[in-house]
Amino acid sequence: INDTKDSVSGHGTHVSGSLAGNSQGNQYNGIAKDSKLFIQDLSDGTSFIVSAGLGDYYSIPYSVGARISSNSWGSNVIPTYYSFTDKSSDMYLFEHQDLLSVFAAGNYGSSGIIYPGSSKNSLT
Repeated sequence: INDTKDSVSGHGTHVSGSLAGNSQGNQYNGIAKDSKLFIQDLSDGTSFIVSAGLGDYYSIPYSVGARISSNSWGSNVIPTYYSFTDKSSDMYLFEHQDLLSVFAAGNYGSSGIIYPGSSKNSLT
């Protein structure tokens, strides 16, 4: 993918710093300042490109030792059903119970929990 920057909002950079930032002077450290990040870009700069099946999404960082997946993304549709994205996330997490996947409840105000944060085996 030829997309080398964060979105205009800087959301990914902000979340990464909140998690793993190391400010040298300890004033602005993240909550896990000595941790390592595995960055996955889910956009080509114009559209969202994660596949509906999240097994591939989880498997690459898992294969190199990641055991926490922090996800500040999701659909802008409030699910009224158990989606394929929810199901694929649940299946992978059930098969890899040493992986914790954390999803944002939503970025759309008080409209409800978006998927895949509505999956059963994720922490939202």
